[in-house]
Amino acid sequence: MSPSSTPPPTPADAVHQAGNATTKSTAAPARSVLASWLYTVISFVCIFILGAIVVLLEGRQAGMAGWVTVPVLGILVGLCLGVTILRGGIHQRDIRQLGQHAHPVQLFGLGFALLCSLVVFGYMIFANMDFALGTFPLVMTGSVIACLFPRPVTLTIMTVLCLLPVLHFLYFPSSSSAFSIYLGVFIAFTIYMSMWAFNVVLKLDDARQTERDLAIARERLRFANELHDAQGHTLQVLALKTELAERLLDADIEAARAQLRDARQLAADALANTRSIARGYQQVSLEDELKNAVDVLEAAGTTCTLQIDEAPENGPAKELLARLVREGTTNLLRHATEATFASIEVTGASNTWIVRMRNNGAAPTTLASARATNGSGIAGLNAAFREANGEVESTLVGDEFTLTGRLPR
Repeated sequence: MSPSSTPPPTPADAVHQAGNATTKSTAAPARSVLASWLYTVISFVCIFILGAIVVLLEGRQAGMAGWVTVPVLGILVGLCLGVTILRGGIHQRDIRQLGQHAHPVQLFGLGFALLCSLVVFGYMIFANMDFALGTFPLVMTGSVIACLFPRPVTLTIMTVLCLLPVLHFLYFPSSSSAFSIYLGVFIAFTIYMSMWAFNVVLKLDDARQTERDLAIARERLRFANELHDAQGHTLQVLALKTELAERLLDADIEAARAQLRDARQLAADALANTRSIARGYQQVSLEDELKNAVDVLEAAGTTCTLQIDEAPENGPAKELLARLVREGTTNLLRHATEATFASIEVTGASNTWIVRMRNNGAAPTTLASARATNGSGIAGLNAAFREANGEVESTLVGDEFTLTGRLPR
């Protein structure tokens, strides 16, 4: 509900938007996506730290050489640097182009962690088979890297990794090797399921953005269809009559004049129909606008509450209040894409109708741009309200924008 100075969509815009409605939205992801990612990456870092501590403690009991502590800590540092490469989700299909999209620090981190894991695994194989958790760093690092590949490859890699502690247990059975099986399988499962859950959040956000784009496109396409139905046939007949009048100028001047009179009347009718459509587009009922506002905002991922104490039943006040609801909703979708909540209140206090719309996520410059706008957006709406002895007030406190319209009853 932050202000806008963007002019109304033209029919060409409507067709263009409708044609592109099913494409992936370029809008910024919702805050819930960022929160989910922060939770996921922090959980992974905690797992890595816990894993390093467990490996070092078990290694000390198994007589691990002191220098092995260095690669174990290297695994921890490398995974913490490289785990953010999973920000795009699990099973990234552009694995062959990963180097073009990933930051060099991320690639270095994963590569360094893998190298250190192989060092620890090699030490266990060739120097200290009692060090059962020597398989665990490779399982943990490999599980993170495996999430980048397509699903069949990911599951194959994780299965092979989980077999490593099992094979160690079969050849060197001990309580520590049994624990390494549990720990390896548990961490691999946790990493994969955490990324799978985050991937679901990404898909839900894509669906939210697509639903919002489709809701806007449907409204624009409806307007374009009405305009085409009203003008298409009339303009075609108008073109034929003017062409006929041009041919009759030399042969029958009176007949040409008659055709031109018909063409002028057709043009006047087309203009009247266009104005009627425009008025109808601006004079949608308040009930429909309120319902559409809630549906569209909920589809865009904004929690919207609606409170109606009393509303006008008919008349100019009802149409103006409906325009305010539409304008506020449109501006929120355009300029407050990070909004998490919105509220709409319709009341009839004393002798005044009041509609108040609130939302968070507004930019600091939106209020100044609204007051600088002339003829459209909030400024145009304010002019219409003043003609009806009302007023429109817009305020911005922090990131919370409030749009209030008042009209006499």
